[in-house]
Amino acid sequence: MPVHWRRFIKRLGEQLKKDDIKTLKYLYSDIIGAADNIDSGLSILERLEQCNVFVECDPSPLKDLLDLIPRRDLISLVDDYIENSEILQSGPVDNVDNLPVASPEQSGKLSDYNGFGDTQSQEYGQNDYVCITPPPTYNEVVSTHSSPGTKTISASGLNVELATGSTQQTHLIHSMGKLNLENQAITAEPSSRVRPVSTRQKEYDVETINCGKCLIINNMKFNNVQAEDSGEILATRKGSDVDEAALREVFQWLGFQVDVIPDCTASQLKISLSRYAEMDHSDYTIFVIVILSHGFDGGVYCIDGCRIFSPEILAMFEIVPSLAGKPKLCFIQACQGKTDQKYVEVHSDSGGNIRSQSGKLIPQNADFLLAIATTPGTVSWRSPSTGTWYIQELCKQFKLHAHEWHILEIMTEVNFNLSYRQAHVGDTIAKQIADTPRNTLRMKLYLRPPCSFETWQRMQQTPS
Repeated sequence: MPVHWRRFIKRLGEQLKKDDIKTLKYLYSDIIGAADNIDSGLSILERLEQCNVFVECDPSPLKDLLDLIPRRDLISLVDDYIENSEILQSGPVDNVDNLPVASPEQSGKLSDYNGFGDTQSQEYGQNDYVCITPPPTYNEVVSTHSSPGTKTISASGLNVELATGSTQQTHLIHSMGKLNLENQAITAEPSSRVRPVSTRQKEYDVETINCGKCLIINNMKFNNVQAEDSGEILATRKGSDVDEAALREVFQWLGFQVDVIPDCTASQLKISLSRYAEMDHSDYTIFVIVILSHGFDGGVYCIDGCRIFSPEILAMFEIVPSLAGKPKLCFIQACQGKTDQKYVEVHSDSGGNIRSQSGKLIPQNADFLLAIATTPGTVSWRSPSTGTWYIQELCKQFKLHAHEWHILEIMTEVNFNLSYRQAHVGDTIAKQIADTPRNTLRMKLYLRPPCSFETWQRMQQTPS
């Protein structure tokens, strides 16, 4: 066996972390069998090679394997090996007639719309919905999701649907070949033709494991306190515990250390935020705040009825030296007023010398993303049993697309799906669309998980 191939496998194996090895052992357990003696990146790759998951004459499935973990940062090593290898001049790829290639109609099949499940009327309270109408002809508008029970893997522009839980999911598509749908022929072209030209902007360096702190403020028990500005009665936010549980699970899966602080007065909230602003975040690469509360145009209420404005919250983290140059995300689930959002019928579809890690001066209010559940002056919607529209949709899109989409793509998809949700309240149709009033991110931001959400859930249930 050529020395350069063994050197390549050894080098690739050295780059795999313990969590990568654990994930691979779990995903390929039905093929590699007992894996007690596999304790290194090299040993797991050698076992997968022995089981023909990839072979020397066609190492391109390694790219799909790395994409699945995901370790896209290592795909360039495979590309470099393929580019320097003489086997790419060998002509058509062998044994590809039976590749499970899905047609465009199959590979983008949209799952049934998952609203709140029950279209029966419910009691209407503050920020609560009455009944849900599914979006009109949804799969005619866009096709972005995998059908239930399938896993979609993208390789060299081809979308492949594989049955989850089956042994087929380990036989990933060979991405050397180029599919010609018109004449049903599969031919191979040189790697320089197949590989897409990268036009990606720079992206933030965010760790996959233990990437940062995620602070969740869950103001739920207001106990009918009066808002300090309007005198409005602020009721208990039933269903906020459902949002908290969903957020905790998703952000732990994304590699965050999640802390939850319940039911804060204004002074308690300021103290808590100050404590996190004073922390040393040097070992982390990102910081996230999520606030679940009643709100007004420009901020949130605390459980004592006092107000805190959104800019005041963000300002606490603008002058944190250990967060300079790192992305700081703030998600706020709260009403921004009392007006129902209007709808249209659609026929078709400041001071301080803060330096970044590179040593260059950057504005202190750079690298922020503030995302709010609704637009200024309008209400947001919450179900006592299933949580808020916004938070549940946000968690859903992270589960579906965090491994491949940057944060702004995810937020756009959240808004797309929110735009088709509606609540019937009396004679009106209530709608909701989220807002991103502040975005000073300087690069693309990916929150890539170590594995799929379903795999992570199973691993949490499996003793170490």
